[in-house]
Amino acid sequence: MDLDRSEEDDRLRRRPHRTPAQIMAPSLRVMLLWSPDRSFGFVGDAGSGAHELARFVHRHRARLARVRKLHPEANLFEQPPTYKCNGRLPVKGIRLPKPSRATASAESRAGAVAWYGGGRREVGLAGGTGHWYETGEGPVPIAWVFVRDRTGTHRDEYFFSTDPGMDSTAMVTA
Repeated sequence: MDLDRSEEDDRLRRRPHRTPAQIMAPSLRVMLLWSPDRSFGFVGDAGSGAHELARFVHRHRARLARVRKLHPEANLFEQPPTYKCNGRLPVKGIRLPKPSRATASAESRAGAVAWYGGGRREVGLAGGTGHWYETGEGPVPIAWVFVRDRTGTHRDEYFFSTDPGMDSTAMVTA
């Protein structure tokens, strides 16, 4: 097990700083090596790294999927166009609306999802797919969902999965 230490603490102790994603990726790799006949789903919070870890999970997508909160202003694009043998290889496709804008005009569908404490909750769901892009990094294909609690007791949230085929109810349940 490895601990997430602050940059300042690492600098004072003269050791290289590692981000939460750089700590989590080797742990996930060991889990995959020790259980070669199993598939895993990884649910992480905002502190567990975002795009960097999503790229790692995408590379191991045959046996590993990730669900995490998504920023409402995430950069989403269509799949990169095919290479036409001239110029630079395209990294991303046409820009898609940011999740916050896409859900502003979208009609949500009703759904019942598993909730804390073993209960069920009625929510409104809207979502889509795209390739999540961060500058300097490659795109990661994701499915995303916007969740609105119909009782009004919880705030609206956005989640994504590195498995583009994952159902929106499964993402929220995870």
